[in-house]
Amino acid sequence: MACDHYHDRVLKRYFNEELDAKERASFYEHLKKCSTCHSHYHETTKTIAFIQSASHLEAPGSFTASVMEQLPKKEKELPGKMGV
Repeated sequence: MACDHYHDRVLKRYFNEELDAKERASFYEHLKKCSTCHSHYHETTKTIAFIQSASHLEAPGSFTASVMEQLPKKEKELPGKMGV
């Protein structure tokens, strides 16, 4: 079954809660018949759950300064000297 229609349009609309009741029922019926869409649906659901579970995590206050400190230092160009 060609499911580009569901991958590109219906799955996105489902996760954005844009499907009406009739469309949602049709979507659920399609998932029962199509292993590709069913797999994509479950992978997306797991990804969303993972992201939501990590939303309370915060980087330490010194994180940005620590990363910036580890970056290579850029050499200052001397006045009048153009990328020779």
